[in-house]
Amino acid sequence: MQQKPPQAELIQLYQAAKIGDFDQIEAEADRIEQLGTEYIYFGDRIRELAQDFNDRAILDLVKKDTII
Repeated sequence: MQQKPPQAELIQLYQAAKIGDFDQIEAEADRIEQLGTEYIYFGDRIRELAQDFNDRAILDLVKKDTII
């Protein structure tokens, strides 16, 4: 089951996506996956989008149902 990490865990990811820092985005995906197995799908999805240089989709995914 896909689960989104808590909002506090997404701030650095959001900031990296805003400036298009794809190395940092991938590092954040790794960090988020380490928070628990329930976040592995989310981290994988972020990593896929980063590899496609799709920062807009990452921002949309992070902002969905989140107040950032």
